[in-house]
Amino acid sequence: MHDHIVEPEIKDIIVPYGNTVNYSSNQYKNGVLLDMSGMQMDIDIEDLHGNIVKSYSSSGVSPAVTISTTSYNIWDLSPLVSDDLHRFTMRLTEGDEIKTSRKGYWIIKR
Repeated sequence: MHDHIVEPEIKDIIVPYGNTVNYSSNQYKNGVLLDMSGMQMDIDIEDLHGNIVKSYSSSGVSPAVTISTTSYNIWDLSPLVSDDLHRFTMRLTEGDEIKTSRKGYWIIKR
């Protein structure tokens, strides 16, 4: 087994209200860029009651998440337009191992 993520990074994502989502970032492990080649990334966005309101994934025919070695990009043409604060959990999967890599608040800002 490979332990790629020791502890989830906590980082908020801020998206302008009504805009399409185009967010790029990197993933780190112990301060070093993580090579995500061959991994799958899944992101669930929940309201504060725990209901999933949006999901993104790097799998499928038209993935909303693309991975390029040490960086990833989230792209969505149908953004959330609620003013509510949301929580998100980002998971990386390699083989049969799933690790929470990042979590925080998904903030839609006017």
